[in-house]
Amino acid sequence: MFDAVDSAFDGVPGSVNSSLLWDQLFIALYVPALILLCAYGGLRSRRRPTRRLGWFMVYVTVFAGVMDLVEDHLLWRAFYRPPPSSTLLHVL
Repeated sequence: MFDAVDSAFDGVPGSVNSSLLWDQLFIALYVPALILLCAYGGLRSRRRPTRRLGWFMVYVTVFAGVMDLVEDHLLWRAFYRPPPSSTLLHVL
C-alpha cells in the first residue's frame, strides 16, 4: 500500500532535475546582466541619490542571485533526500 509513496523518493523526475539546471543557467545570465545595468546607471547618473540607488541595486542583485542559488540547492536536496517521516511508513 505504501510502495507508491516510497518509490516516489527513489529517483528524481527528469523534469525536476532539468528545470533546476536551467534555472541555474538563468541565474548565471541574469545576475551579471542586472549588475552591469545597475552599475552603468549608477555611474552615469547626474544626481547623487540616484548613483547611490544604482550601487545599492548592485548589492541587492548579488544578494538575490545568491538566495536563488540557495533555493535551488534546497529544492535539489528536497527531491534527492526523502523526508524523515517516510521511514515511519516502513514500520507500518
